[in-house]
Amino acid sequence: MNFSEYLILKYNVFPPSGTAEGIRELIFNPSNASLKIASDKWDGLKSYGMNLNERDIYERILTMIDRIN
Repeated sequence: MNFSEYLILKYNVFPPSGTAEGIRELIFNPSNASLKIASDKWDGLKSYGMNLNERDIYERILTMIDRIN
């Protein structure tokens, strides 16, 4: 399950198109540009009530990375 599918099933939130790809790009090809794109998309998700604290965000990202490895 990718991040977009998770948001849809867990929170009934339909994230902007390209959210999963942006996060994937940030994880596998980090750069200032990919960080800016991910940050903008996260700010957009906050408007849907997706205001998670920083620790939860990092834990979920690390869990996704562990599943990939």
